[in-house]
Amino acid sequence: MVGEQEMFGSDARDPRARDGRRFQIYANEPGFEHWHRTIVLDGVSSDTLWISLRRKSAFVAGGRSLLVPGWGQFYDDHPRRGLVFLISNLGAGWRGGGGAVQGTAIA
Repeated sequence: MVGEQEMFGSDARDPRARDGRRFQIYANEPGFEHWHRTIVLDGVSSDTLWISLRRKSAFVAGGRSLLVPGWGQFYDDHPRRGLVFLISNLGAGWRGGGGAVQGTAIA
């Protein structure tokens, strides 16, 4: 995100706003961590907001996938792929039963 961005929230001069000065700021860019803060503006002086987004980590995605198959894909903004991994692993676990192995003994 470079340059001017739009800001959404209640106007600091809006009498309907709860305290008239709080804004919920959300930043979301593909490939980066989501960011949000509540800021207070006085409505008189000019304010500048600097936002620094962190890149998403492959290590974090891998760790999430170790815990729940597909969770890392959801983290990396690939919800369809994550759903496929989740459903296929749940289906394989359900279909696999107790994991007992059958075989013949060699004597």
